Amino acid sequence: MSRPVKIALVILGMTFLICCLAFFGGYLFLKRQFDIVTDPTQARQMATDIIDYTLPAGYSEQMAFRVSNLFTYVLMLPENEDGMVFVLAAGSEGATLDPETARAAVEGQVGRRFDNMEQVDERPVTIRGEERTMLIFEGQEAQSGEMMRMAFVTFTGKKGPAFLLVMGPTNAWDDAALNEFIASMR
Repeated sequence: MSRPVKIALVILGMTFLICCLAFFGGYLFLKRQFDIVTDPTQARQMATDIIDYTLPAGYSEQMAFRVSNLFTYVLMLPENEDGMVFVLAAGSEGATLDPETARAAVEGQVGRRFDNMEQVDERPVTIRGEERTMLIFEGQEAQSGEMMRMAFVTFTGKKGPAFLLVMGPTNAWDDAALNEFIASMR
């Protein structure tokens, strides 16, 4: 084997090794940054790290995900597919929690996208002794055109800023269940 071929093989081998290290390093980095939980017991634990509560009958924690130490989201779904979806989320200290960012993040997780969401109401609520304003939005589900409703309220959770986002079809909206859940938050 000639010297130029040996040099080329060494360079090629080193390049391959660097690419492998970069790939596995990136994989390990991302694995540490994103934690997806599909075990309901673990999802419940992640939710109670945000706030203590009692879910309305027919609902249970189904999944959660954590993005590094920045955000934790927990999805609580109904046994009936057409019910509302409750999402509890917490951000790190100083995090900005707004309805549009929350909606976009949750849309990706539940596989639905909403168009023309407009605020239609606001209601005073008390969460953990704090007077807060819950915003109510309505719009259409992008694919089916079904009318949807979304409620959003920020509050101070056990470890800092948090929010509750509830969304579902307007024809399956259950104000009593929403009020019961909010009243149980402690």
